[in-house]
Amino acid sequence: AFLKGFNEKEQTCSVFQEWAKYHLRFAIWNDLFQYYMVHESAEIDKVQFYIKFPQSYFDFLKDWDMKDQRAEISSNFFSFIQRFAGKIDRDCDSGLMDDKNYLNDFFCFKGKINLIAPQYVKDILFARYYNSMIESKNFLFLSGIYQPDLIQDKYLRIQIQDFYDKEKAVVEKSTLSSESNLRIIDSRNVKHFLDTLISKYKGKVVYIDFWGPWCSPCIRELQFSKVLH
Repeated sequence: AFLKGFNEKEQTCSVFQEWAKYHLRFAIWNDLFQYYMVHESAEIDKVQFYIKFPQSYFDFLKDWDMKDQRAEISSNFFSFIQRFAGKIDRDCDSGLMDDKNYLNDFFCFKGKINLIAPQYVKDILFARYYNSMIESKNFLFLSGIYQPDLIQDKYLRIQIQDFYDKEKAVVEKSTLSSESNLRIIDSRNVKHFLDTLISKYKGKVVYIDFWGPWCSPCIRELQFSKVLH
């Protein structure tokens, strides 16, 4: 009602009116997703929360016309797409069980998208999924699931392929010095990660520095970490 009155008073153009319609719609839906995510993260027993949460809560998704590409006029649409993909991730998450299987999760994700989404939305979701995997440098996992032909939009497919090629080249060209002593540990098994890490050094003081190549402050602190060590 407020928007209608505003448009009449200000004599807004049709482009603004269309933008405002999508902007408000996806802002509201983003808030609904956010409510779920906040309450999920606050729960100690996330499995029980997931099981008990009424799926009817997401009935608002039935009002989404997936074939309407004009929704892109609002940036809120892309925030909504990210949260929508997160819901599919949760629906497929084998991590709700003790042994997470990333390969099964991907094929579940792929199957659900193919069932519910038109190609336009599929392209965005698959591009987003692969972009996330490439950023994580998880090429061992990617080699088994990377199917760029799933993205039919030529522009998106080229962008993802270029990103994939560049990041893979960086990983393949990286070398370790002859003095490096690298131990590979399966970090997915968090319960035993620390025990495995320190088992070789029982009875000794162990200095552990956790950092990630995507974390700029971590990289800048490495010089001080060496001094501290």
